[in-house]
Amino acid sequence: MPNGEIANIWTTKFANFTDTSYVVSSSQEVLFYYPPCWSCTAPMPTSKLRYIFPLQINGQWFSQKEGGDSIKVISQNSILIGKKNYDAYLLTKIRQPAQNYSTQDTLWFVPKIGMVKLVQREYNLGPIPGNGVWELINYSLK
Repeated sequence: MPNGEIANIWTTKFANFTDTSYVVSSSQEVLFYYPPCWSCTAPMPTSKLRYIFPLQINGQWFSQKEGGDSIKVISQNSILIGKKNYDAYLLTKIRQPAQNYSTQDTLWFVPKIGMVKLVQREYNLGPIPGNGVWELINYSLK
């Protein structure tokens, strides 16, 4: 990783693909990186998501990525996913790197588990396939 940190590998299985992230965490933040791309021209690894801890209502942070991500903690509530209640933080994530491209996502984050629900709203001259509601089905900690 960029500073020699040790990363955990997280895999998220969707209906038609698997997403892999390299995750580096400390007591102050969790950083998600895209997997290495040996044929890419961009410097690797590239970060895709960051959480700043402790999560606090009205807490907000920004990334320096192209278009910049703005993430804000809105509230902390119980959310029912499947048959299980989670004590989750509700966050919004906004990014607009170009005039005709933007994301306005809403996500629920549970400490020590991760994202349990995502309402994805991504636009690139129109809605992107995959927009909609994504919910955690199960998880395992190793």
